[in-house]
Amino acid sequence: MEPPEIAYPKKADTDANYLALARMLLENRRKHQLTIAIATHDEALIKRIEQDARYLGLSKDDYEVQFLYGIKSEEQERLVKEGHSVRVLINYGSYWFPWYVRRLAERPANVFFVLKNLISLRKSPTVADSREPVATETHGCVV
Repeated sequence: MEPPEIAYPKKADTDANYLALARMLLENRRKHQLTIAIATHDEALIKRIEQDARYLGLSKDDYEVQFLYGIKSEEQERLVKEGHSVRVLINYGSYWFPWYVRRLAERPANVFFVLKNLISLRKSPTVADSREPVATETHGCVV
């Protein structure tokens, strides 16, 4: 794990920083023609970012929400039903396992999070995106 000088050790601090950075992106979306991807499984963060986007007059097409395959499928479905763009990332290739282990090690609570989501997987956990799928390798994930 990274030392506290370069990483936030407390979840509350990480969340506050994530929200501040997300808001900075949302505020500058039109001015700089940014493509914004919100990659989190934290429903409270997602809802707060949705509120911030509405407050700033942004549409649901001005950003997308990204998830790892099989995690928070119900939240993915809610977002799609409400008109949001959702992208599901799938691990693959030679780097997927080290990447995945690193993600689990970064925050031990992720192990419980993954196990909980594996148990709650339904027979059809995928969400169809309204756009054509895009396949690129990014740190061992398909986007």
